[in-house]
Amino acid sequence: AAWALGQIGDRRAGPVLLAVIGDLLNATDTRFAAAEALARLNDPAHAEAAQSLAAGYPEVSVRKALLRLAAQQVR
Repeated sequence: AAWALGQIGDRRAGPVLLAVIGDLLNATDTRFAAAEALARLNDPAHAEAAQSLAAGYPEVSVRKALLRLAAQQVR
């Protein structure tokens, strides 16, 4: 479902995706899919939250996806 939200491109999904990523009880692949979807949305409104989450995130793959969103906003 998270992957589909990124494909649809509706930026209103951002807060839900951030919540999925922030809940460490979700499976790693679910959180990774949510982070990838969030990066695909490329919404500047979520870049700061993504960068904050990435700062201490336990999984490297999710952290990289979150940082990719933040980096996209610098360009």
